[in-house]
Amino acid sequence: YLCLSGLAVWVFHLMTGYALVFHMVAGGLFATCLVALIWLRGGRRLANSRRNGLWAAVLLLGAAVIFSVVAALLNILDTEWQVIMLWTHRCSSMAFLAVSAWMLLTGGRKE
Repeated sequence: YLCLSGLAVWVFHLMTGYALVFHMVAGGLFATCLVALIWLRGGRRLANSRRNGLWAAVLLLGAAVIFSVVAALLNILDTEWQVIMLWTHRCSSMAFLAVSAWMLLTGGRKE
């Protein structure tokens, strides 16, 4: 859902009303699940040297997705920086999706 609603915003500028609310709620669930995954399984996964780079990319891109949108929503930045943070959020989200898809297609849970 996050990918589809994010792409709808990027392409069609449709992030209004309930779509925005659902995207924000799903984003909170994403952040919670990402932290839980890293906390509970990350150490074991990072011990596998074959996939270290991919897990580090997931960690860094996930943090970029979360922190870029939080920074854009705070009133501590100027309008220009908010636009930059939203573009950072969009690009890091698409990169996160690409790395996650690559991990699923090239190995999944066979670690």
